[in-house]
Amino acid sequence: MGNSAIEIQNDELLSYKLGSVWKDSPIDGKEVDLYFQPGKLFFTMERREISLSGSTKLSKKCETIISCDNVYGVSTFEDYLLNDVGATYRLSIMNFEEKSEKFETFNYYFRNEEEFKKAKLKCASYNCTHREGVERNICVLVNPISGKKVSREYYSDILKPVLQFNRIKHEMYETQSATYIDEFISELNLKEHSFNEFVVIGGDGVFSQLLNAIVKYPERKMIQFPIGLMPGGSTNSLCCALSGKNPYTACKNIANKSLLKGDVFNVKMNDSKQSIYSTALSYGLPSDLVRESENLRDFFGRYRYIATAIPKFISPKKFPVYKSEVYYKLEDYEDQGTEDSNTEKDQRTNSRVNVPKVSEYKTKSNCKNYKSESEWRKIDIDEFSFHVIITHENRSSVGKDVNAPFARIDDGFMYIFGVKKCTRIQALNFLSKASKGTQVGYEKFFYQKATELRFRNPSGSYFCSDGEPYRSNDYTVKVLPGFVNLMGEIVKE
Repeated sequence: MGNSAIEIQNDELLSYKLGSVWKDSPIDGKEVDLYFQPGKLFFTMERREISLSGSTKLSKKCETIISCDNVYGVSTFEDYLLNDVGATYRLSIMNFEEKSEKFETFNYYFRNEEEFKKAKLKCASYNCTHREGVERNICVLVNPISGKKVSREYYSDILKPVLQFNRIKHEMYETQSATYIDEFISELNLKEHSFNEFVVIGGDGVFSQLLNAIVKYPERKMIQFPIGLMPGGSTNSLCCALSGKNPYTACKNIANKSLLKGDVFNVKMNDSKQSIYSTALSYGLPSDLVRESENLRDFFGRYRYIATAIPKFISPKKFPVYKSEVYYKLEDYEDQGTEDSNTEKDQRTNSRVNVPKVSEYKTKSNCKNYKSESEWRKIDIDEFSFHVIITHENRSSVGKDVNAPFARIDDGFMYIFGVKKCTRIQALNFLSKASKGTQVGYEKFFYQKATELRFRNPSGSYFCSDGEPYRSNDYTVKVLPGFVNLMGEIVKE
C-alpha cells in the first residue's frame, strides 16, 4: 500500500472503475473514485480541482494502492445506512500490512445502488463467506501445547479476525488430551453444529488424530470436509508443504478455501491395527529420537529432537545401525484417455535446483486408478541409519531443509528415502548436505517411489509416524491417492 504511481493508461481506468465512493465515512469521508484491476490492485483516485490560466479543471491523483496479494477478503453490506445524505452501501477490504504484520480494513461507501451492485459482482471472487454456493461453517481445533505453544495466539490474532471479517461461521475447541479429538468427533452432532470444514492449529500429529477420527464414521461423510492447517506444532511438515512457514499465508489459504486433493498412506500392523497418516513414517534414528525426546518437550519444545540427537553424535559408542527388510510395489496409473503434459509433470517434480528426475511414469491428477501389479520387489539394502516414508517434500518450519524435494502431496505416490548404514562422520556429512538441499546425490542417500511398502524389522522394533511412536516389527504401508481435501497451495520455492 502507498502513494506511488501506477502504470495504467487513462483509457483503461474506466473499465476498472467500481464507482464513486466516500472513504472511511459516508458523511464526512473523502470523496474518491475506486478502481479494481482483477488479480492485481485495488486503488483509489482522489479528485482535485486545480486552476490553470483562470480556468478550473478536475484532476485525479492516486491516493491508495492495495495489492490483491495482500487482500484477505472483501465484504459488502447491503443493509444500507440512512442519514442526511441518503442511502449508502459499504464495501470493506481487509488488507495485510507485511511490514507491521497487522491487518487493516478500508471502508468505502457507495451512494449509487447500481454502482454498488456492479462493484459487488466484480469483487465476488474475493468474498470468502460462501464457496461453491454453500455457507461455510468451520470447526477449529487448537492444540495449545504444540510446539512453541503459539496456537492460541495464531487463532486469536490471525485466524479469528479474518474469519470474522469475512463473516465465516466457526467455533473453536481446544484439545485437552491425546484422546480429545477422537472423543470429540465421536460425539459431534452435525445437525446441531452443521460444520462443513475443519481447521487444525497444531502439529502434524493433531492432523493425523483428526483424520483417523473422522474415517471411523464413513456414513457421516466428514472425510469430504476440506481441512485447513496452521503451523502451530514442532515441525509442521504438511502445513509447510501447503502454505510455507508463514501462518498468515496458511490463514489466507483457509479464507480463500484454496483446495487440492492430498495423498496420505494407510499403515496395517502385524496385530491388524490400521491407521492413516499424512506426514512421515520413520524407522531407525529419527524414531528413537522421537521416543527419547518426549520427556524434554516442556524444556526444549520443538528443539527437543536436536537436544536428544547431540549425545548420539558425540558419544564414543558405535553409531546406531538398524536392520530392516523393505519390499515395495510401484503401480502405474491407468490411461483413461486423458493426457498429462510431461513438461508440466517435470516442472512439478523438478521444481528445485540440482534434483534428478524421479518419475519415469506419467501421473494424472484427476485419475487415481492403478494398473494391477502383484510383484513385490526388494530394496537391496538391509542395514540403515534410518528410512522414512513420506507423501510430500517433508519441509520443516524449524530450518530450511527439504528432505524429499522429489515428492509432491498430490502426485499419487509415496516415497521411501533414507541413509544407508554409515559412520558418525558420514551421518554428519549427510546432515550438512541436507541443510543445503544437496543430499539427493550423496552416496549414502537413497530413495524409491512406491504405491505399497512392506517391512520386516527385528522383534521389538519401533516406528514413528506423525510424531507418535508405535511398536511393530511387521507392517504394510499403502498410499491413498487424493484421499483428503486440503486447503492450501503447493509451495513453489
